[in-house]
Amino acid sequence: MSRLLVLQSASDAQAATPWLARCLASVRDWAQGVGADYAFHGDAALALAPDWYRDKAGAKIPVVTDLVRLLLIEEALTGAYDAALWLDADFLLAAPDRFRPVDAPGGFAVGREVWVDADPKRPDRLKTWRGPHNACLMVRRGDPRLPFLIHATETLIAKADPARIAPQMVGPKLLKALQPFADWTLLPEAGALSPPVLAELAAERGPAWQRFRRDSRPLPAGVNLCWSLAGPMDQTAMARAMDAIEELFS
Repeated sequence: MSRLLVLQSASDAQAATPWLARCLASVRDWAQGVGADYAFHGDAALALAPDWYRDKAGAKIPVVTDLVRLLLIEEALTGAYDAALWLDADFLLAAPDRFRPVDAPGGFAVGREVWVDADPKRPDRLKTWRGPHNACLMVRRGDPRLPFLIHATETLIAKADPARIAPQMVGPKLLKALQPFADWTLLPEAGALSPPVLAELAAERGPAWQRFRRDSRPLPAGVNLCWSLAGPMDQTAMARAMDAIEELFS
């Protein structure tokens, strides 16, 4: 029987917040239910990235995490595990019975993003973008795309002007750029919510939610809440959004 390790990470302070603890529990419970091992990493995980990489990224912690998640997966697969699954700490699993990343074909699978936001050319209208995201990464031992992606991530940051390093430069943007060549498997059950959709789930359903529901068929089993992009949202609003996700996506 193949061994699966589920990996998550967050700062020690963030992990203590009620809404994030709820996200983490949803993944931890799923891992236990499918017989996988589970590992959570706190602040110390950032030290896995080389000093020069962390210095170059500076305060852009998501850029550091983009490398750290790959290194944690690599560590698991060179050890006792046949497969490793990374899920961001703000990934809420609403329908565990429909979440089966281990069944994905091939050795490397990523989340599928349906991103609803204002159209830059027509800000009064909404637009949908589709593509891969790295809030969910499922990798099997021996897949050559893992060392390649680690190399590409480090090389891009090494060559980048620190002032021009964007938060998603070696995350979803890199996955999207490499998709035609690397051919990752996309996991529709692992989605992501844009700030407009999350805000409507916390309050009144509106056009952003309606568009997301129309363009996400079926609805994903779990979603990355993308809290770092969502702006200020208090605990009560976040709890309302999560209640709605668990009701509508289950």
